[in-house]
Amino acid sequence: MLRKIIAVTGLFIASYAYGQGGSISPYSFFGMGEVDFSGTVANQSMGGLVSFRDSIHVNLKNPASYASLRITNFGVGASLKSTNFETSNGSQDGQQVSFDYLSLAMQASKKSAFGFGILPYSSIGYKLRTTNEEETVRNDFSGNGGVNKVFFTYARQITKGLDIGATLNYNFGETENIFIKSQTTQFSTQFVNHSNIRGWDFNFGINYQQAFKNGKNLYISATLSPEVDFTSKNKRTVSLLDIGLTGNEYQKQEVELGELAETDFSIPLSSSFGLGFGQERKWYVGAEINYQAFSDFNNDFINIDNVTYEDAFKYTLGGYYIPEYNAFGKYQRRMVYRAGFNYGDTGMIINNQEIKNFGISFGVGFPLSGAVPPSVEARQFGKLFSNINLGFEYGSRGTTDAGLVREDYFKFRIGLSLNDGWFLKRKID
Repeated sequence: MLRKIIAVTGLFIASYAYGQGGSISPYSFFGMGEVDFSGTVANQSMGGLVSFRDSIHVNLKNPASYASLRITNFGVGASLKSTNFETSNGSQDGQQVSFDYLSLAMQASKKSAFGFGILPYSSIGYKLRTTNEEETVRNDFSGNGGVNKVFFTYARQITKGLDIGATLNYNFGETENIFIKSQTTQFSTQFVNHSNIRGWDFNFGINYQQAFKNGKNLYISATLSPEVDFTSKNKRTVSLLDIGLTGNEYQKQEVELGELAETDFSIPLSSSFGLGFGQERKWYVGAEINYQAFSDFNNDFINIDNVTYEDAFKYTLGGYYIPEYNAFGKYQRRMVYRAGFNYGDTGMIINNQEIKNFGISFGVGFPLSGAVPPSVEARQFGKLFSNINLGFEYGSRGTTDAGLVREDYFKFRIGLSLNDGWFLKRKID
């Protein structure tokens, strides 16, 4: 197990270093940027279901799911996204590789568990250009950076079938937004907004499971993230750029503007509610609604005239199917098949156009060990429940109306879930 952790940590470091570009979406220009984390590969392969849980995977979107954990779990995920950006004037393709999450979770007792890790919260990465009708004035916009989370989660079983959990997150990161105004002369004016962001927030979750005599189960889940304020230490500079005869930019003079040196901005309340039905280790189907009070978002340091925010809703339907979880000698029957769909509002209204998003996803889970034994005693004798999860998603966001951009994207995800029976008392040495 230790060798596996070292190998996966190397994968994490490599993917994290390669994925620091974060976003390539023009919509990351708005709000906090593009929100990156939407669940593990297993969650996302089912449309992003928060209500999903089992005893060998960690659901990082619902802290209550940790209480179902019966084995130590180490997880890491990364993704490749290919996007076609289309406007009324043409189209362009782009790709990005990004790190998605790194987590470690384990039992604290028979009825409780805890975990910690790191994941991206949001990212900024865009390049935009506008010109006037005579093409005598050109405006260039670009941005980079993002915000990451370090988290700690604790969950406990209250009664049989009822679990609760909470996550404490520390958010940190830096963003930079650059605006260059160019005219027909060789000089341009550059404005740079730099923000250093810090803040704490909390997530709370609850899961309820009602078992029936026929082996089926009803699942109910809910999560809540209260509104919090982040602190942004800001620096704004203006400088004169000399384009020069060769077309290269030379900075002639830079002046730092002192207004709004430190500001607070709110991260709106968000919540989810889900229902699911299924048979353990066989099949599951669930539906849920996610809500975020995005109309309460504000950031005094970066205010854009043609953008307003409204409350956002997201609707998800998804599930999984396992033909025969303990089939010996029939590997494909022990694989997990997942699929899902989601549709919703992003909460942004740009040029009086609501920005919507939808996605269709599917995925496969490949066991990395022998057939899954049904008893805890078998796990104590070294049976591993590790697996590799692959996920695929096709989606679309935005519109080509009102001078905006429609993004048609395909996303490939890969995640490793490494498991072992740490701290379990063995009956036989």
